[in-house]
Formats: sequence, C-alpha cells, structure tokens
Amino acid sequence: YWGAPLPVWKTVPPPEGGRSGGGPEIFIPSSLKELQTRTKAKNNFILVRHGETDANRKNMLNQESATASGTIDAVLGEDKSLNENGQKQAQEAGQTLKDKNLNKENLLIFSSPFKRTLETAKIIAGGLGIGENQIVLDDRLTEWQVGEENNGKSWAQFYADNPGVNYLHKLMKGGKETKIDVQNRMTRFIVDMESKYSGKNIIVVSHKSPIACIYSRNEGELFEMGTGNIPAWHNAKNCEVIDLNYKPLPTDEEGNVNF
Repeated sequence: YWGAPLPVWKTVPPPEGGRSGGGPEIFIPSSLKELQTRTKAKNNFILVRHGETDANRKNMLNQESATASGTIDAVLGEDKSLNENGQKQAQEAGQTLKDKNLNKENLLIFSSPFKRTLETAKIIAGGLGIGENQIVLDDRLTEWQVGEENNGKSWAQFYADNPGVNYLHKLMKGGKETKIDVQNRMTRFIVDMESKYSGKNIIVVSHKSPIACIYSRNEGELFEMGTGNIPAWHNAKNCEVIDLNYKPLPTDEEGNVNF
C-alpha cells in the first residue's frame, strides 16, 4: 500500500514553560490554505508583467536567449522591444507604484533578463526615482521556455500542435520546461528573497506565465499529475501591477511543496 505522511507542527514553548493554557500547541492542517493562515512573509512582493510588444499584439510566441550574466546595457541595446503602447503602459505602472508611497530605502527591483522586461523595469525605476543600475537581473524570472522552434507561432497554433498534452507536467513539442518547472523556479526565487531580506518592498518584473504560476502556487493549490487538474490561471495584462500577498509554504530545494 502507499500513503502520504501527515504534516504535524508542534510549537516550541518559550523558556517560561509554554503558552497560556499549558503546553505546546499541536497543529495538523487540513489543507495548504489552512497552513497558509499560520505563515507570514518577511517581505512585500509586487509583480509586474512587461509592457506590450508587437508580438503580444499579434498573440505570438516570442522566445529570447538573454541571461542574467549579461549587462543591462548589452540587453537593452539600441532597438526597442516595447512598442509605443507598451512604453506608455510601463510609465503608467511606474505611476501606480509611485502612488503606493513605497520607501525607496526598502525598495528592490528584480527583472527577467529579457529585453521587454528590462525596458519595462527601467521605465518603472525612472518613475520611482531609482537608477537603472539598481535593477537586478534574475534568470528565474524568464518566460516559459517553449523552445526556439516555436518562436513566431501564434499561441493558438502552439496549443493545436500539442493536443491533449498536460503542459503542467509534460513538455510541449520543442519545449524546454513544463509549467510546474516554471512554478518551481519562481518559488525558488521568492524563497531566496525571503532568506536574504526582511522588510523590503520587492518589485518583480516578469512575464505572463511565470506570474500566473507563482500566483497559482500562492493560492494554496496543488496540481498533481494523477488528478489531471489545470489551474484557473490569472493571466496578467501587460504592465498589470499585482500585490502578491505571499503566504509561505514549506518547499524543497527544487521549489516543490514539501512537508
């Protein structure tokens, strides 16, 4: 037979001899969501999807190969990735963030190293009065890697080429990672930030799929392969600003939820 271990938490009593009422508390959550009522993030995470590009307007796949090892100037280059509307959206996102009255001393900006995200992050930083040299590139924030051979396809054609594929757990044709892979690397990023910082406002400029993946994970739902369940994704609009309200869960080194 097989079974899953039950997660049981037991509080460590203070030196005086325990909580009011006597003895440590034992807590057995009935769900991830119930467990999340007992956890609290050390930082405030704000997600922003990049501004509109011509590929977005045409609903086409746009894979890039930039990595965080490159410099900001090298990634930006001379040509623009955001179209005129995308640049306007980034300016509006910057104003939305400015209206939150975030303390600049406690503000961090992380960006996917793709050109469209970095352009967006640069415009946002400018609106907040922060130098672009303070933007940190991170490979864990890149778009879902579906493979260069799919570059330029419409999303409708991409899914039509992969009928019935459970893309949460299975690679699409030409793909390099599943949606669970994306979810786990975004989780690793958040967990890493929680281990390094406290009391920070962390702006994360990323893409539609990674934002949807971490948003889904934060909702306290698991989508195991045997169930066939697919999340109701929150598909962020270009330059949508999302307060994540992160609720930590125990994870392993790969980013999987692990009790």
